Amino acid sequence: MIGAETVVILIFLAVSFFFIEPANLDPFAPTGPSGIIATTGLVFVTFLGFEIIATVAEEVKNPARNIPLTMILSVVSVTILYMVVMVVSTGVVPFDALGDSLVPVSDVAEISMGTPGVIAIVSAAVIAAISSSNSSILAAARVVFAMGRDNLMSDWLNQTHSRFYTPHRAVMATGAITALLVLAGLYVEAIIEILAEVASFSFLVSYALVHVAVVVIRRADPENYEPSFEIPGPLYPAVPVLGILLSLVVITQMEMVVIGIGLGIVVLGALWYLLYVRNRGVEDSLMGEAIVADPGGPADPDTYRVVVPIANPETQKGLLKLAAASAQSHTEAETPEIVAVNVLQVPSQTSLQQKLQFEEERVETQRKLLESAREAAAEMNVSLRTRAIVGRSAEQVILDVIEDEHADQILIGSHRPESRRQHVFGSKLDSVLKNAPCEVTMVDLASEKIGTPVALAGPGPHTPVAARRAFEFATVDGTTPTLLNVQQPADEWDEEPEPIERGETMIEEIAEEAGLEPDDYETEVIVDDDIESAILGAVDKYNTVCIGVSEKRSVSRIMFGSIAERVGREARSNVAMIRGRYDTRRTVREAISSRLSD
Repeated sequence: MIGAETVVILIFLAVSFFFIEPANLDPFAPTGPSGIIATTGLVFVTFLGFEIIATVAEEVKNPARNIPLTMILSVVSVTILYMVVMVVSTGVVPFDALGDSLVPVSDVAEISMGTPGVIAIVSAAVIAAISSSNSSILAAARVVFAMGRDNLMSDWLNQTHSRFYTPHRAVMATGAITALLVLAGLYVEAIIEILAEVASFSFLVSYALVHVAVVVIRRADPENYEPSFEIPGPLYPAVPVLGILLSLVVITQMEMVVIGIGLGIVVLGALWYLLYVRNRGVEDSLMGEAIVADPGGPADPDTYRVVVPIANPETQKGLLKLAAASAQSHTEAETPEIVAVNVLQVPSQTSLQQKLQFEEERVETQRKLLESAREAAAEMNVSLRTRAIVGRSAEQVILDVIEDEHADQILIGSHRPESRRQHVFGSKLDSVLKNAPCEVTMVDLASEKIGTPVALAGPGPHTPVAARRAFEFATVDGTTPTLLNVQQPADEWDEEPEPIERGETMIEEIAEEAGLEPDDYETEVIVDDDIESAILGAVDKYNTVCIGVSEKRSVSRIMFGSIAERVGREARSNVAMIRGRYDTRRTVREAISSRLSD
């Protein structure tokens, strides 16, 4: 529908441009700046649709990227379109004639396009009214539902349908109020214009408060507030300060009756807060911190921290055991720490809190899972913290935890693909492998015994990290890891060193880069024409295989058709895929994408 409206408007502008009378535009602003500002207060209600984009954030896919991008593009494009429509309209029909008309754009279309143009413009207006009303009711219902959820209104509104998971009570309450306002407008014609201006007043006040909130939160910098999108540095604080001032300027140019009604609504809201909300809502003021901002830095930056997502009681003890072995090898820092995380994922259609009413069994399972993790950590004598998080995207929650905890490594359980059509580890784990800023270890535990690990010591940027991880895992059962290298036989005329010598040299270089001493590992060099088959035959002698992945880009393509993919899919032992920390600088394109994405 929006596309059809846009096409009609663009055709209207293109045709009407040739009917502009320059004399109609002189003087260009006959009522001066005060008239423009006063008109802004009247028509500002037409811009309220942009707020709906943020209001329905819980219904939007990838809101961190799509909401700011959509709001910026839509506000800019529609504002330009509005201005062009006004210039063309007043150029075709004198402004005083337009002011006396109930359908001014239709009058312009009649002159420039005749009867077909009038029909097209009226049809577009009907479509616009339907779509605007529909989106406004949707947004209003979401606001009412959120206020009930946050104890700002009766909890009766904070209910979703047991079958459809929709906020049906909030929708009915919104529909009832809308019906009353429509009936009032049918009987009192003048009330429509007053309601439009009062709506503009209310939203101007709320927009000014939003700008205040931006400044307060930016200065207070609360610990758990990590927005995916921020106003770029050069525009802050100029944009929010100008937003506050301009909102107040427009309000001062409104009629006194509108200002009086608007202030009355503000007073009623203040009384509602003092009498009902104050003792029910969450009290968490940041104004003091904003006035005297003292943001703290990251806690314990020297602590080596391993994040372990847990979801399966059968494998969580093994994962924690490996994480403990890895963490305890970093004694040069402060006491290492393991953070066990369990994510309770809920559908995107309902609020996070509301969905828990239908997930009591899963919440109880989550509690038992984390309690079991604490018991396992106590047996291994390691420092463990647990975090239970409700979220819509498990992979995004994990990535957020990695950033919040300043993690050095994430160790996560995986499953090996059954066919080449599948993702390497499943789409969620692939996302973590690709985007986590720390070291990533993905382990498929085929058995509880870690035994003697082997690391594939071949070419690749992450091979030294895999060698180091094999050394750490070997401490679980007190064994010595093996670094394995496979070389192809030398040609008769090859002047390079012998294959065994080449392999041992490569192993020494990898071990040195991994920080391993000669006594920390055993070496094995195999010479064979078929490198893949030789590796598969060799790793079956070991209990755990550590493999460094190949590259950063195209994660799902890293493994397909490669040695690592075959080992991960066919080896009968435990398999750990390891990727080191990314330390490359971002390009401008990557930086913009990161700012607007999840």
